[in-house]
Amino acid sequence: MTIGVKLQFLRKQAGMSQEALAGQMGVSRQAVSRWELDISLPETENIIKLAKLFNVSFDYLLDENITEIPTAESQRKNPTLNTITEGFTIFFRKYGYLCCYGISLISLYNLIGYSITFAGFSGVLGDMHFQYTGTISAIPSAMKGILIMYILLSLAGTVGGIVAGRYFKKKTEKYRITQTEN
Repeated sequence: MTIGVKLQFLRKQAGMSQEALAGQMGVSRQAVSRWELDISLPETENIIKLAKLFNVSFDYLLDENITEIPTAESQRKNPTLNTITEGFTIFFRKYGYLCCYGISLISLYNLIGYSITFAGFSGVLGDMHFQYTGTISAIPSAMKGILIMYILLSLAGTVGGIVAGRYFKKKTEKYRITQTEN
């Protein structure tokens, strides 16, 4: 099935005239007619617009060997990589900001743990340790450097998670998915 036959089928299935499709695509009615008669092919950006408009894949439009439009029922019976990745994409577009906040909380937890460990080994809490155990705990300066690095990375993760979470939360409204009943 050629791209022209597919376009004509999709247009009629959507209840659109050639004029209406041309108006949405920003081309002339004659251009749509030439596409449907396979006299000419749409440009790449118009193929992208058509795929989005009719909610079909580029493969369906361009591959003449694909004759059946994948329906929701056939996709449930035969899940493909595309539907799986689309599901993840939809989930992260809706709830990705929560993942960022989760990363921030984990980083905050680590930050607190590393800070307490550093304080205990660097002498801030050393006096208290000496009073209870009678020994002074000391760690090499290399270990202190590693702890400081972990503290800074945890701090960056905490702040970065909050900033990214706020950014993605603002973007969530843009990707809000509305379901329409057929």
